[in-house]
Amino acid sequence: MPAQIPIAPRCPAYPCRRHCEHGKRILRCASSLRSGGTAALVLCLLLASVHATGSTGQANRLGIDPASSRALFSVKVMGFMSVSGRFHGLQGQVRIDPRDGLARVDATIPVNSVVVDPSRYRARLLSPRFFDAVRFPDIRFVSRPMPQAALLGGLPLSGRLTLHGVTRPIVLRQVPARCPGPGLAGCILRLEGWIDRTRFGMHAYRALVSRRVQLALAIRLIVIAAPPASAGSRAHPARPATSPRARESD
Repeated sequence: MPAQIPIAPRCPAYPCRRHCEHGKRILRCASSLRSGGTAALVLCLLLASVHATGSTGQANRLGIDPASSRALFSVKVMGFMSVSGRFHGLQGQVRIDPRDGLARVDATIPVNSVVVDPSRYRARLLSPRFFDAVRFPDIRFVSRPMPQAALLGGLPLSGRLTLHGVTRPIVLRQVPARCPGPGLAGCILRLEGWIDRTRFGMHAYRALVSRRVQLALAIRLIVIAAPPASAGSRAHPARPATSPRARESD
């Protein structure tokens, strides 16, 4: 392993630089790691993890800020025209297991918040032929547990997406998080990916509308005060993604 020596005035410019600079044990690698690479990134992620678990996040819960979080989508129509839309009012939380420090993202998107351009498509999207918003008012994504540092370093985020009453696995690509300081509070998680809408039971207009739908999410995390210990009740989970029981398949 490369030698580790006390840090000089600054950290190397890696995606997790701010966490190196604010970590409890600030170190720098020997000159063999200054050029970057996997080993340097791993070191930064370890430092970020140490600092994140030592922050106030363990005494609080991290929630999703509905005012500044959004989900975007785009799809091709007639093979050349792109139709895009967005959802507002995302809700949910990042649950951190106190036993191992692993984080799980749980996000719910209200279907009725959709805004689409051109606007005449909105009623069609909410109809039973697409989202069927009356029967399935929410879209939900729940990630697999992962180290907190991985949410900052831009590693792929895998989980399960429930849409139109169907739950399927999905892997989203992460852009390295933008954070105002150490820890996860205030960070903006940026996720990108795509789905095949027909695998979620959305088969309408297949001759005109592409099966492939591009997705992009921007999720800002905020601190939610933990309920008092004397209350004797657990925090309420996020709303279920659908009114009827979702059909889950691989």
